Amino acid sequence: MADPSNSNLDPASNVSPNTYPAGSKLRQELFDATKLATGWDPFDWQLNVAEALCKRRDVLCIAGTGSGKTLPFVMPTFVDPKALVWIVSPLNYIEQQQQKTFSDWNVKAFAVNATTSYLGLRSDILAGKYRVIITSPEQLLEYNKLRPIIIQLGAQNWNNIVIVDECHCICIWSEQFRRMYGLLGSIHTFLCPGTPFCAATATATRSMQKQILSSLWYTSDYLFENRGYWKSNLSWHTYYMKGADASLGEITYMFPRGIKVKSDIPTTLIFVDQRGLAFELFRILRKFLPGV
Repeated sequence: MADPSNSNLDPASNVSPNTYPAGSKLRQELFDATKLATGWDPFDWQLNVAEALCKRRDVLCIAGTGSGKTLPFVMPTFVDPKALVWIVSPLNYIEQQQQKTFSDWNVKAFAVNATTSYLGLRSDILAGKYRVIITSPEQLLEYNKLRPIIIQLGAQNWNNIVIVDECHCICIWSEQFRRMYGLLGSIHTFLCPGTPFCAATATATRSMQKQILSSLWYTSDYLFENRGYWKSNLSWHTYYMKGADASLGEITYMFPRGIKVKSDIPTTLIFVDQRGLAFELFRILRKFLPGV
């Protein structure tokens, strides 16, 4: 049986944006407000996500990089003056990038991470200066960081919405590298009942989806918006190492022979889940590419 994740392969840019159901007042408001704020017509699937969040319903969204899954994160703020969005992000760079994007849409957003130095931050957030807070799991969960603020805002009748961007990090990081990712579901205990979560990623296998749903305490009544992750310019291959960790040098099979200058090296991304392993691979590649 084909993987249902491939059942919808149309890029978002090729789908008609003007097919929202007639008579849906909230959906119409979201469409019009988003058009006014961004200049873009939101796509049906973006409206699905935003409408679900406005109706206090959890969402699992799988959509490819660059497809537009960030927009629905903030669409509720266009129609609900009490909506306050908390976005959990894995990297400072992504946080800063999203802050700029939201500011371009006239959404008051602020990125809070370990480098933030802002004496009036707590009072400004509590006063409602920002509608979107972009931060890390550590900043959101630790008792001396943002956790007391999100608790207090819940008591002030703000409509909190929690977004876990790049939610696949729950599966790949929570056991060792960043354990706080495995505790994000506990945010429910600090928030009003029914606070919606949106877990978004470009890639999640069936087993990863189950882990994400369980970790974030989802109930069965959640929206699964699956755009698929098939890409026409990508192909998948598995290489079985002959000697496990002892044969890390086999990674060089991916590189062309006879490399003499940097421009001979194709653009390459190598992901590993341990820092020690990354340093060892770096040593191997330095030896394989002498003088480059």
